[in-house]
Amino acid sequence: MGVAGYLDAELLVTSQQQYGIDLVGPTRLDYRWQAKEGKGFAAVNFAVDWKQKIVTCPEGKTSSSWTPAKDSHGHGVVKIKFAQKDCTDCPSQPLCTTRSKQIRRTVTLRLEQQCLALQTARIRETTAQFKQEYARRAGIEGTLSTGVRVHHLRHARYIGLPKTHLQHYDHSNRHQFQAHLLLVG
Repeated sequence: MGVAGYLDAELLVTSQQQYGIDLVGPTRLDYRWQAKEGKGFAAVNFAVDWKQKIVTCPEGKTSSSWTPAKDSHGHGVVKIKFAQKDCTDCPSQPLCTTRSKQIRRTVTLRLEQQCLALQTARIRETTAQFKQEYARRAGIEGTLSTGVRVHHLRHARYIGLPKTHLQHYDHSNRHQFQAHLLLVG
């Protein structure tokens, strides 16, 4: 999990590459005004050619610069700029920028694998299968929370592995018994 309970793009990639784990959880939404308001051209509306290092806007203009950089959190990003001459007379310019001073559009993307993983995760979040899997996760977290708060799973009363194992076994049985009582009850 990332900060505030959201999956981070880097975490999505590294968990898959290093451990073969496909993380399921919410991602932080695109916070820029175009994505928030559902008006204008958000970063997802631009076509990215990662090999050629060129981005094409929804109006068909191609980017003029592609600069690797770090964001404020130290994550690798690519800052893409479009030529001022392409944006100045564009009929869709108000859909790209809101400030009158900012004539040309800039787009900041995560590195390729992270950007693609984040896009895939955001698309997956809209499916019924995601909602079902995520609900299952909430049930598991509830079970763990009960074990920690009610049965004190994080505190062993004994020293030594055999007695600690016995305590865990006892906690498990108590938890199953309480769950049974709730079902019957």
